[in-house]
Amino acid sequence: MKLKILFISVLFFHTASAFSQMIGELSDDERIVRGTMPNGLSYYLVNNSSLEGYADFTFVQKSGIAMEDSTSRGMTLLMECMALTETANFPDGGIFTFIDNMGLDRTDGLVIEARDYYTTYTFSDVPVKKNDSMVDSMLLAMYNMSSALIVDDRSVTRGKNFFRNIFSATETLEQRVRDSLARYYFAGTSLAPLHQEDLFRRIDGYTTDDVRRFYRTRCRPDRQAVIISGDIDPAAVESKIRALFQVVPRPSTPLTEFPDSLLSDIGGGWFYFQDREADCARVTFDYIVEPVDRSLRSTAIPFIYDYLSSIGIDIMRQRLRDALEDAPFYARSLSAEAVPFLNCVSYRFSVECAPKDYVLAYEFILNEVERVLRYGVSGYEYRRSSKDYLAGLSDTYRRRSVLDNKYYSNLCLSNFTDGYVMAGVELKKSYIETAMEKMDSTDINRFLSSVLSDIGSRTVICTSPLGTGGLEYFAVDPEPPAADTMLYRIKESLTTAKKQKDAFRQKFVNPSTGVISRRLPNGATLAYRKMTRDPGRVYFEAVARGGVSLAEDRLAQLRRNINDVARMSLVGGMNMFERGRLMDALQLSVERHVSVSERRISGSFAAGSEKQFMELVSMYFQGSEPDDVTFGKYSRMVSGCEPYSMRSPERVFGMLHDRDVRSGYGLDMGEPLVDSLDYHYMVDFLNRLFSNAAEFSFIFVGDFDEQELLSSVYSTLAQLPGRSVSVSREENSRFFIASYDDNEVVPVPMEFPRRLNSCKITIPSHLNVEDRVLSEVTAKVIEREVIRQLSLKGILADAHRRFYRYPDEVLTIDFHFTSYEDIPDMDGMFVDIVEELAHRGVSDNEVEAVRRNMLLLDGLQEHEDHDYWARMMRTRYIDRKDFHTRRQAALEAVTAQQVNEALMNLLEEGTVSLLSVVPAQ
Repeated sequence: MKLKILFISVLFFHTASAFSQMIGELSDDERIVRGTMPNGLSYYLVNNSSLEGYADFTFVQKSGIAMEDSTSRGMTLLMECMALTETANFPDGGIFTFIDNMGLDRTDGLVIEARDYYTTYTFSDVPVKKNDSMVDSMLLAMYNMSSALIVDDRSVTRGKNFFRNIFSATETLEQRVRDSLARYYFAGTSLAPLHQEDLFRRIDGYTTDDVRRFYRTRCRPDRQAVIISGDIDPAAVESKIRALFQVVPRPSTPLTEFPDSLLSDIGGGWFYFQDREADCARVTFDYIVEPVDRSLRSTAIPFIYDYLSSIGIDIMRQRLRDALEDAPFYARSLSAEAVPFLNCVSYRFSVECAPKDYVLAYEFILNEVERVLRYGVSGYEYRRSSKDYLAGLSDTYRRRSVLDNKYYSNLCLSNFTDGYVMAGVELKKSYIETAMEKMDSTDINRFLSSVLSDIGSRTVICTSPLGTGGLEYFAVDPEPPAADTMLYRIKESLTTAKKQKDAFRQKFVNPSTGVISRRLPNGATLAYRKMTRDPGRVYFEAVARGGVSLAEDRLAQLRRNINDVARMSLVGGMNMFERGRLMDALQLSVERHVSVSERRISGSFAAGSEKQFMELVSMYFQGSEPDDVTFGKYSRMVSGCEPYSMRSPERVFGMLHDRDVRSGYGLDMGEPLVDSLDYHYMVDFLNRLFSNAAEFSFIFVGDFDEQELLSSVYSTLAQLPGRSVSVSREENSRFFIASYDDNEVVPVPMEFPRRLNSCKITIPSHLNVEDRVLSEVTAKVIEREVIRQLSLKGILADAHRRFYRYPDEVLTIDFHFTSYEDIPDMDGMFVDIVEELAHRGVSDNEVEAVRRNMLLLDGLQEHEDHDYWARMMRTRYIDRKDFHTRRQAALEAVTAQQVNEALMNLLEEGTVSLLSVVPAQ
């Protein structure tokens, strides 16, 4: 589909004045400073002080798999690997230590995103005011990644080791399907991916001279850009960039162009994949759409495209969700989204289901597509989605003075990679509003029809553990969409709550946190904190201690199915589909979740919708009822997927890796099947968990009006029945306790061999603030060294810390990573690193750097992260621990001597627990 023709026809059809206005060339946002150096390097600088003292640094390299040819397959990823291990100023994996020294989070501090024809390296939330040399240090890191790779025999060997392990982590079922389709569409061209083993042989065969040649000819300044957005002085930073990058010579050879002519070959056909890693059937419809014509990318046409695309996807998502209620099968998941594909966009609709239901899933999606093509979109649907889109745009406009750095970085990235104009949200909003005055449902009908009726661009993909086929021979005859009267009745009932006029009870204000707490008349605790970082949005939790562990029997059933039961039960007379439509209409979210150790209701709402939100939350405390019709479909889906539940390596690893020491999610193949599940018993147990409001703490964080919030709380949540509990409920002592010291190897069938590994190092830690802080500092010191040492072995690991209070008070450091081959003596490898660190010891300067960075991160989270305050209040009111008030003082008191003693104690008292999901023989 030619978007240029479509958009011009849409605008010209309505009014010539709108047409001429939309295709006029726009100016870039005046806040963006853009320049190009004599050697071709581009830079974009944005002064955005919404987050004082922080900035995002992004390096962009126009190099991707679409730019490779038969002599350079895999070189792009190899360059990424070498940028992490060997550069002039950061040899031997020094970039990982640098990330920690800069006060960045290891997981989010540096994110590398490899697209088909460009790669980005992003350092997020850099504390640029930490010291005077922060900006210089970050520019030096970007210079090293772009222009100072060490290319010798040792660095190439390390890069190849990294390549095999990192590539193995990407070879999921979805990626293998994508590669298979590309091999079909682009057979005989430079875009056809190699098979994994062929690619590894190609990488192993590259010489140091081959790598050096690619680096010099492809990683060149006229294909690179530096993007910095945040609390910076653009003029000063521009001077630093020019001074540092001027030494990079200008390339003498011409640029390689992206082969756009090949894009006409993509899209169309039915494809079936029987895969041993599939644990269910997945049916996907992809409609490939060409990008906006380059001649229109400096105009307002991309705004209109975004508008029509967004509301088109929203309407299809709503249609599919609404239709699920009457579908003859249960969907494990459903999605409707626009995803990038090369330099095009794919409109993707997908459903996961039991393998035997794949035909029903295909007919389900096709029915909604044909319904739109035959009957179109109603005026109500258009107005609803258009209103939601405009509300989001208006919210962005209101927040324009506090827009995060990522917003501006993305504007600059789209300009450098695709040539889109960098117009600010003010301009976008004005053009969208102008266009909306001239458009109606006929325009979205024309847009969706142009996308969905193009059978030549539609690709249908079915993946399953069983053989499938023949979908192209099935057809549907859709009926017109029906109105939803239930939605309006329930929506109206939520607006009848009366305003609370009684005087509010005494409040308690914590001066160090700004948290206000009250005891409600029914015995529940109310705690809230004002936070305006996300204007107009409020986040909520109702939390109580004790979950599945409060059950006396049927623990395996409850552990496995309780949250599915919670989701599919009737609440307030509404089933899960009606609740979903209601929440979409009111722009709020509510979810009930039960873990082993706690139960909670969480969600969010827009300021002004307090009463409706709390009326809906109150329904969850008033009891649920069974929905036997939906449960029947669910039972059929689970039974159909049961024989294949252990087939997805990533899903199996996630289940085991994420388990709590109390969760009991061990591989117990003797667990009861869904056919023996007592659905009504589980609903009764669920109701007992949420029957007593006095056990709960109601937590609010966000941009609310205190009086409106209190009025709504006292007229709804405070009216829920509550009774005092003199003795807390006892948790089941028979509940499975996962070992702290274990070595678990789980074989799983794999199409592509890889090893998913986890190593948990456990540190005894008493739950007082001083011991907790000392454990955190010690753990951070260990993380830094382990990650650096693993990088020298070609392993890219992530690390997370978590405290446990049961059965012992401990802190675990969890390192997880993927490797291509088995790692011999993996526990010995980790023990050796920790032992060497403990015997060498750490200096006062190292500990001071860790302390300072932890305090910086705390300050950032206090300003940015609503969940930070929710966690703090959960700790205070659920666990009855105050880790916030004295945290800074405890951190400042930690010494190198204490850390070194803790490291030595770890050698005596610590444990190592290993988990590996490996290929089944």
